Amino acid sequence: MRIRHFSRAALLVSIAAAMLATGCTLDKQDAPALAGPSGYALSVTMTATPDVLPRDGNSSSVVQLIARDADGNPLAGQRFLLATTVAA
Repeated sequence: MRIRHFSRAALLVSIAAAMLATGCTLDKQDAPALAGPSGYALSVTMTATPDVLPRDGNSSSVVQLIARDADGNPLAGQRFLLATTVAA
């Protein structure tokens, strides 16, 4: 019985070739279904109209917050703290 000794380089090349051959099958995967956003607790939606204001010192925007419970029902009387910043 004859025993062959392979060099480390030959062994690494054969392992790399095997990994590349098995890794080429990624192009046939399907994207998972969309799952978000989650509504298992308090869900808050915020809109501002208009969302960008000119710097004229006179314009205003209406900010609306809608809070919903886990069942999707609107919550009345929910308190929020809003703060604004001015970009330099």
